[in-house]
Amino acid sequence: MDTEFKKANFISDAEKMRDFKELSKEEFLQSYSYLTEEEYDNTKEIYTKSFVKTRCNMCMAYFEYDENNVVDTCPFCNTGEYLTDFTQSDIDFLKKKGLY
Repeated sequence: MDTEFKKANFISDAEKMRDFKELSKEEFLQSYSYLTEEEYDNTKEIYTKSFVKTRCNMCMAYFEYDENNVVDTCPFCNTGEYLTDFTQSDIDFLKKKGLY
């Protein structure tokens, strides 16, 4: 299979992305029957990587936000002074310790 086809996605299509965020995978693929599951999965991978993983050092809550919509306060305790962004290696370490 062609490598270009394997990485096909619809990340830059605003209408599809709106539906992507609102519909389940099954509903989405039924609505856009001309798209493949592989295209859906490629888009999901790109979309998921765009999230920044963060911890509030005040209430210790973990949350994610889209890198295009930066947050400056914790959605749980509304504190903004103690937010820490995590790298994937930080998250892997926390998962191994059962803390994420």
